[in-house]
Amino acid sequence: MVTAADLANVINNAGRALDWTRSYRNVAGTTIGAAYRATGLDENTAEIAVDAESARRIAEEIISTAERFGLGKRTAVTYAGTWKRVSALANAWRLAGGTEDFWDNPDLIRSRHARKHRTSTDNTQTTTVRTSRGLASVNMSPKVTDEDRLRIVRAILDTETDT
Repeated sequence: MVTAADLANVINNAGRALDWTRSYRNVAGTTIGAAYRATGLDENTAEIAVDAESARRIAEEIISTAERFGLGKRTAVTYAGTWKRVSALANAWRLAGGTEDFWDNPDLIRSRHARKHRTSTDNTQTTTVRTSRGLASVNMSPKVTDEDRLRIVRAILDTETDT
């Protein structure tokens, strides 16, 4: 069990250690409120469970109560996933003694969950040009015409001559 203040501390420290973007930290912070709302707990006074089974149940509650609290389904799913990540970090931090040096050990804070690999439907084509400053690469849609591709390469090279 941890407090909302503990969770905010986890987000700040994990964000720094894992180089989370400001927007992800904001989502994680908002997720705390969603978790407390979904469980009917008061953020100012109650502790919330962060063990894996409780985190899973709370994530399900975030999704099932989304409409009642004015959340869209996609937002609720995002909060549920973020809750699982934040609660896992909070639980690991708590089990390790809740000390600040926990955040300095990357092996302790690294996610042990397999990452979902999405198949890529990216059909971009890369054009690489050698310039006086080194190689320049540009990813372009296959819909780019040869004439446009030539214009782009010339712009990179800052030339006006035909080759």
